[in-house]
Parts: sequence; structure tokens; C-alpha cells
Amino acid sequence: MSQVPLHVLSDRLRVLVDEERDYQAAFALGRHLLRYWPKHVATYARLAGAALAAGLTADAVDLYQRCLSADPENADLWGGYARAAADLGLKAEAEMAAQYAVDLIDETGATLPAQAHLALRRGDPITARDRYVRAMADHPGRMDLLLGLATVLMELGEEAYSERVARQVLVWLPNSLKAHHLLLMLAARHGEADVPHPSRRVLFALDPDGDYARRRFGWLPLFAAPATLPDFVFRPSAPVPGRDRPV
Repeated sequence: MSQVPLHVLSDRLRVLVDEERDYQAAFALGRHLLRYWPKHVATYARLAGAALAAGLTADAVDLYQRCLSADPENADLWGGYARAAADLGLKAEAEMAAQYAVDLIDETGATLPAQAHLALRRGDPITARDRYVRAMADHPGRMDLLLGLATVLMELGEEAYSERVARQVLVWLPNSLKAHHLLLMLAARHGEADVPHPSRRVLFALDPDGDYARRRFGWLPLFAAPATLPDFVFRPSAPVPGRDRPV
């Protein structure tokens, strides 16, 4: 079977989930994508939304958790996770996720985490650093706060500290997209842009088309060769996910 670019099948998955709402076909295509790109974060995120919409709440919770381990600063993922957890009766988790989602986009600064994220968005790293440090004292396990702090420290030129924080995030979240990108950016600042870096290999597995890099940093793709995989033709006789997990 001919090879096609990953982004073509990824967009086909988007259409199946968001426009056609053909979840049976979406789950089949998602399994195909993950067979060849088993860590592709964008596929997990799309399937999480499909599972939630299809009423597969346990699967949706699992898929959102996987996505958030790679991108804990994504308010949309936290919002989806909150809905899935609520549908599953996980009240505490749902409330926590809903609060994280609000903190990441809040423009009023209602909480310390929200104030920290808001200062970062507004280009005020001094205030952001202060708010992140204070917020982390109350919420030491929040990876969005650690990643925000690492970002601010790099902006302030405190590169050694920024690297330590990024590496600490990777102890807990080894697939953190932001942490790996920060390490690559710091390596480039040190004149090591062309030196093989382990984070580059991880990012190629997680985000080979550079979707996250463009969205967060406005970067062009990191990888010269396009990601490909065999084409996919959906056959309606494929098993329908029920108790069978979608991926």
C-alpha cells in the first residue's frame, strides 16, 4: 500500500470526528495511525474527543490523561477531561480539571495560577515568575505551573535554572512537549543546535509534523523528512468499539 503523509490522515481523522461524527470510522483510523505512530499526541487528543462524544467515558478519561501527560498547559484538554470525569462520576477529578482549564485562560486573575499564566501571556516575566513561585507553594504537583516557570526563567536569562525545572518536569512527565522543546531551545542558545539531542527523538515520536511547535512557538517543523504511513481504507465491517477499547 502506498505511503501518505501523516498530516493527511490526521486531517481525515479530524473530519471524521468534528464534521461527520462517524466515530466507528474514526476509531478504526485512529488505531491505524497509532499502529505506525504509537505516541502521536494529536491522534490521542482527537480520539479522546470522539470517545467522549460516543459515550465511551472511561476510554475518554484514559485518552485525555495520556494527552495531558504530554501537554498539561492545554485548556481544551483539561476541559474535555473535566467533562469525561464528570460523566464517569469522578467528581473530585472533574472539579480539579475544570479549575485547571479556567486557570489557563482566565483574564481576570481570580487565582494565583491564573495570575501567573496571565502575566506570562501578557509578556510580564517578572510578575509571572513571582506568581508561579507563590502558586507552586500551594500547588506543588501542578505541571502547568512548573512549565510556566521554566518558560519564564528562560525568558529572563536564568537558563541553568530553567533547564533544571524542565528536567524535573520530565521526571514526572517524560513525554512533556514543552519541556523537551525548552531543552532544545536552551541547547540552541548554547550553540548546540546541530548536536544530536535526545529530546529531538522524543518529539519526533510525539509530534512529527510539528503541530505543537507551530502552535506554541510559531516554529517551522523540526524535521526535514515528512512523517508518513500506509494509506487507510475504512471497511464498515470493522469491529465497533463497545467494551473493546477504541485504541
